[in-house]
Amino acid sequence: MDSELSQVAAAVAVADPALAAEWYELLSRSTPTPDDDQWRGLVDRMAPAAQQAGLSGPELMDALTAVDDPAALQAIIAAHAWPNAAAGDASAAQGSGSAGDGSADQAGAAAPAEEDPSAWNDFLIANGSAWDGTEASWQPFVDWFVYHADAAGVGRSARAFCDYAGANQPLSVFAQYGITIAAAGVQEPATAATEDVATQLAALSADILADFRQDYPQFAGVDDAEVLALLNEVVIHDDPAAVAPTT
Repeated sequence: MDSELSQVAAAVAVADPALAAEWYELLSRSTPTPDDDQWRGLVDRMAPAAQQAGLSGPELMDALTAVDDPAALQAIIAAHAWPNAAAGDASAAQGSGSAGDGSADQAGAAAPAEEDPSAWNDFLIANGSAWDGTEASWQPFVDWFVYHADAAGVGRSARAFCDYAGANQPLSVFAQYGITIAAAGVQEPATAATEDVATQLAALSADILADFRQDYPQFAGVDDAEVLALLNEVVIHDDPAAVAPTT
């Protein structure tokens, strides 16, 4: 295995463990190719780490497409991303340890186990849109999402996805995966704009009232609401006589 890829794996694992997990998981599902959008996107995000190892983006893609043993590359990624699991049990770092030995759990968020990609995609599509798009609800959603993903047998994929999304603007990541979020947060700018207009209108009304009362002191005993209603009549009916000073 090319030593430069090992250096890339080390740099990615340090800079972004979730990206390392995504790389590991994608290797189990498909062969690297520049014609694949997921691989192109992954290589783009790995570019800074690749440059540390002396590889540009195109060179990294070339190195990945030249790999003839994806499992060996996965082992390299696991050794850097999950060193405790790799040191204690190399097979656990690759997700092949037995369910009862606990080695993967001891490593924390170990490498994704062999999970059915179709089952994971179906789960993500069915449940991803349950998030309301707000920052405040993100962690409760993650807890709920991972809990049900465990029950569906795709818990490791769900954890890797949530880690990656949490580090890379969740709304953008959900959109990247085709998940539409009816985000409450998206409505906030419109609400803020509406409130700003209301504030400006209130300030304008106050200025108009002040000018009016200065010009027409005889209306001092009339409350603001009645004065504004009177001014509204003047604007609508173009009848300045409506506020002509009385003599």
